[in-house]
Amino acid sequence: MNAIKRFLILEWEAIAGILAAVAAIVMHFLHLVESDVLLTISVVLIAVLFIRDLRREGLRERLDSSLQRTEAGIKELQLTIGLVIEHTKLLDDILERLQAPGVDTYPSREALYSVVPEIIASVSTGPNEEKQLLLAALHGHSGRRILIPAAPIPVLEAFDTALLNCIMSSGLGMWAVREIYNITAEDRLNLILERLEQTKDADGYQVRTFSFPDAVAPLSPLVIGSEHVFLALDDPRYYRVSKAFHVKNREVANLVKEYFDSLWNDSRAVTLRSAVGIETDGVHALREILRGSQPAHETAGNI
Repeated sequence: MNAIKRFLILEWEAIAGILAAVAAIVMHFLHLVESDVLLTISVVLIAVLFIRDLRREGLRERLDSSLQRTEAGIKELQLTIGLVIEHTKLLDDILERLQAPGVDTYPSREALYSVVPEIIASVSTGPNEEKQLLLAALHGHSGRRILIPAAPIPVLEAFDTALLNCIMSSGLGMWAVREIYNITAEDRLNLILERLEQTKDADGYQVRTFSFPDAVAPLSPLVIGSEHVFLALDDPRYYRVSKAFHVKNREVANLVKEYFDSLWNDSRAVTLRSAVGIETDGVHALREILRGSQPAHETAGNI
């Protein structure tokens, strides 16, 4: 097979020309052909070789052009493959973040309020967990709600019990609880004051409030411990939240804590309960705001 390949790649045109030239010379020396015939044969051989070179030159040009196109295509393919790999890595990263186990969504009130007590319990039993609960219950911005459900709702009662246990905790492992409200109705204020009276002996419990009935709808944050964060939407029926997403991430928790502290330290916030106890001046000022005797922005900053 190799011998056949070597036979096929021989320069047969050159070999034929050489043989013809040798034959013409031999016949000339034998006086079989005249010199004019020898010259003619030489010219024909030269023309044949020249034509062969011209044909090869065209073939070489076509090969060069084909190689250039191939190189350009390979470079373009390399760039395309690079972009595909880069985009694939980006999509993988996005998918990984979207599927991260630290992010959960709770599309219903029941699902949301049932999981919070579980997280509070897990943080309570964690030896190195920060016992801190920050709740911004910023309800009431779009009108009144039902103050107390006509029939008990178990998940809400379980949440209230878990929160109360945190508020009333003491000693080693005590919880520090801070709450921010947006109280826009006096009956809601009275209900909150009832709980403040019930928890008057709590050690690490503080409460402040705003009173803005026409505020833009906010997300209500809840921070539990050092890495659990809930951001929730207002419930249109009760003074609760209806749905939320939960992020378990220390950096996100620190960021939301900064947001909570900015609300806490806002000059328009009224203090209802300090670290010492119930602030009667703040309660009186808030009643005046709710009864319309004094605008909130004129009173709150002085309490």
